[in-house]
This record gives sequence, C-alpha cells and structure tokens, in this order.
Amino acid sequence: MAQEIFDYVDNTTSDVNQTLSIDPQAVLTETGDKKDVIHRGDDNDPASTTRLDFSGGHIRFNILIRWDLLNEADAGTVMKFWCDSSYGNGRISSFKFSHPDGHTYVVCFDCLFQRLMRPTLYSVPVCTLEVIGRIAE
Repeated sequence: MAQEIFDYVDNTTSDVNQTLSIDPQAVLTETGDKKDVIHRGDDNDPASTTRLDFSGGHIRFNILIRWDLLNEADAGTVMKFWCDSSYGNGRISSFKFSHPDGHTYVVCFDCLFQRLMRPTLYSVPVCTLEVIGRIAE
C-alpha cells in the first residue's frame, strides 16, 4: 500500500465545519517540505556540508489542485470557500477537504483566488491547499 499524507499528519479539527468535496480534474499535485538548512563549504566538498533540521519531524504538505472545467454551481462553491468568512475566509480559516485518496484532511488556502470565466463554463487553474492535519477515522 502506498504511503499517503494521512500517514504523516496528526488528527485535528477544522476552524469551520465545512467540507470542500469537488473532485480535482487532471493532475492533483502533493508536495512536502521540511524546515531544514544545508550549509555547503566554500570548497564544495560534500564532507564539509552541514545539514540542520529545524522541523522537529514535522512535514508541511501542500495540495495543488486544478479544476479545468467547472459548472456555475461548483465554481460558486470554490469562490464561497475562499471568500466567505463562514468557510475558508481567504487564507485565514481551516476547513475540511475530501481528498481522492479517500481521507478527509483539514486544510487552509495557501494561494490567491483566481477563476477564469467563459460562457457557462468556469475554471480554477491553480488552487493550493496547505494541509494542517487529518480528520480521525
């Protein structure tokens, strides 16, 4: 079984009890980062490299989503989650995200809101969610 973000984050609760459950389209990208610093010596010798870990074992995960074609209702839902203070409130409040891996994560937006509009069709070309934790199963 492949490892998932779920395996590396703790249980938590969201600021608001709302779940974003629009399935991503095309590719969903997951990135992980640790707070570490690599100091390389002037001689570029690997033996004179120092690696420092400031993360304390914590991994920061982001989920990058593309919604290339959305109907008006789903486009409105994404906008409501970003704009409305009862939902994500921009990048302020955490909420639940139903991930295609079958788990529900607590996330917050880590991006500006961008939506493209065509007659009767919408798209959100880039939406980045920062993973705060997971909902216990």
